[in-house]
Amino acid sequence: MTKRCILYTLVVLLLSAACPIVALADVIFEPPDSFYERHRSECEHLNRSFHANGRGGYLKVMQEPGSNREVWEVENGELLLVSYTYDHRGETWGVVTVYNGVGWDTGWVPMGDLILAYDFITFEEEHGGEFYRSYSGDLRALFDADKIIFWTWPGSGGYVTVYDNTPFDDEQQEQMVLSWLTPVYIYKDGEGREWGFITYFYAIKNTWICLDDPGNQDIPVFNPAPVTELRQEDTGNDRDEPSDLPDPGDAAPPRGNDDSQTAQPDRQQNAGDAGRPQGNVATIVLIGIIVAVVALAVITALIIRIVMKKRN
Repeated sequence: MTKRCILYTLVVLLLSAACPIVALADVIFEPPDSFYERHRSECEHLNRSFHANGRGGYLKVMQEPGSNREVWEVENGELLLVSYTYDHRGETWGVVTVYNGVGWDTGWVPMGDLILAYDFITFEEEHGGEFYRSYSGDLRALFDADKIIFWTWPGSGGYVTVYDNTPFDDEQQEQMVLSWLTPVYIYKDGEGREWGFITYFYAIKNTWICLDDPGNQDIPVFNPAPVTELRQEDTGNDRDEPSDLPDPGDAAPPRGNDDSQTAQPDRQQNAGDAGRPQGNVATIVLIGIIVAVVALAVITALIIRIVMKKRN
């Protein structure tokens, strides 16, 4: 084997080992949840936000569908992102994922204890018949504004991000940004303003910009999210009061005393507790890949050294 062949082989092996790292950045986010990993093929992708709406004014997040092992609680009205759902004996459950500052907390909740939050999909369902695709204006005029506001939907009063317009380094970059700002469809509000739906802009997905007034953050709210009717707390049954009867079944141990559980009664106050997991599956996988690549490089270097020594 010649030195050149050995080097080519080394490059191919390193690139092959690095491919999983690139793939991690492109795939749809999957929750680092053990139940989801065991039942991935049975889960359906959703990725929408919901308001917690449990009985008694709060919602229990469970370790897995149908389990009686609680991992944390949330007050009714709190927003939860449900990435996937699972059918457990005819009842649909959703997996929720929350970043706690050092890793991911995951758990499952019955979808019947959630209320769908108004979002861009809901807006399209209500106003899709008013959308059109032809825009007669010049999109380059967007660059004349000092900034561009990316709204959750027209008239919501809430925006996702603000893009500060700056001179482009070259024409290629300008063309790229202009292609991102090309709306998929247009909506005209009651004041005659045209809005454009943008599917992607610097990793921000599914937002709206006001094509006629892109930098105005003070556009009046004309289509707010409807008020969510939540279940009220049952004041006659305090959930923190201990019961005189033992809990049947596989009851969870006191939260915070078992390192093997993702217990989280208050994740904002206890994000750094030692009793909670300090990492996530994605980080562990990434570290493993990096270690494997380094080990492969060292082994290949040793092989090259041995072959060249024999050749000499």
